[in-house]
Amino acid sequence: MSRLSAQLFVLVLFVQILACGGRRVGDSPSGTSEMSGPTTGSVDSSDPSETNTGAPSSSDTSVPLPDCEEPWVACPGDSECVSLFGNVTHCGECNHSCRGVGVSARCSNYQCEPGVWPCIPRGSGFATCAEACAGAGEVCAVDAYCSGYVEVWLTSGANDDDPEQNLEACMIGFGGQTNFELGCNDPIDWDYEVGGRTVVGVACCCTQP
Repeated sequence: MSRLSAQLFVLVLFVQILACGGRRVGDSPSGTSEMSGPTTGSVDSSDPSETNTGAPSSSDTSVPLPDCEEPWVACPGDSECVSLFGNVTHCGECNHSCRGVGVSARCSNYQCEPGVWPCIPRGSGFATCAEACAGAGEVCAVDAYCSGYVEVWLTSGANDDDPEQNLEACMIGFGGQTNFELGCNDPIDWDYEVGGRTVVGVACCCTQP
């Protein structure tokens, strides 16, 4: 090889080395690392608040129990001392709620009084309040605050149409649209109708746990 040829060979080799420059193992041909993190424009969807740091959560809404003196007691979830004697939410024991539509939910002497409950849907097959209460494992009350009172829920539209879902309101214990006065063994008027609106459910005065 002549001296000139050797010089040209060394020059070409030097240029190639410069071109390869800082390329490292793991680099892609485009010059970006194949093992790099998220590219520009990606979003981290993790919520920092979900990270468990071991510290108490600021969203902890537990209510501290008050310091109560007899006959008052502290019940979980209640910030004040309560009496189990006549509290419809804590009747006889903490968190034992009395059932009943409106003011028929009552507690006295540590026991729930009979209330207007539960919802008896039309088509249940019960002909009287005595049968309806028995279907809930209870008894139709005779000498109670709500005795003889039957809450009645009607369709919100004519021809059995119920777009406002009054039957659902009956099932969760919201007040009905009218009422009957019936004895425990009087027949329930399932065919009652007013303005084309028909009965979807009733609730009688029944005992309760």
